[in-house]
Amino acid sequence: MLSLLELTVMSHEGNKISITDKIVLEKAQTKTVLFDKDGDQHYDIISAFIKSIRGSDPNAAVYWLARLIEGGEDVKFIARRLLILASEDIEMQIRLHWFWQTILSKQWQQLDTPRLE
Repeated sequence: MLSLLELTVMSHEGNKISITDKIVLEKAQTKTVLFDKDGDQHYDIISAFIKSIRGSDPNAAVYWLARLIEGGEDVKFIARRLLILASEDIEMQIRLHWFWQTILSKQWQQLDTPRLE
C-alpha cells in the first residue's frame, strides 16, 4: 500500500495533490516498468541481459531486453553492449584456441618420434 501511495504522489505534477479513489485505481492498474536510466538499476538490467545471453537463456534475454526498451534505453547503447559481448566471446575463443595449440604443439614435441614410425 505504501508503494502505491508513493507511486501516486510521485507521478503527480505540481505542489498539491488530491488523492482520490479514481487516481489510486488508475495508478494501481497501470503497469510500471522500474528502470532508472541514470542510476544503478540501469547497469543491473543491462548486466542481467548480458548474463542471460551468456547463460543461453533466451526467455530471460527477451525479458531483460524488453525491460530495457520499455524503460527507454537508447537502442544504440544496447547494440554497443551486444557488440562488446560478441567481441569478448570471440576473443575468448581465440585465446582458448591459442592455448590448446600451444599445449598440443609442446606435447607433440615431447613425443618420441620413433614410436610414430
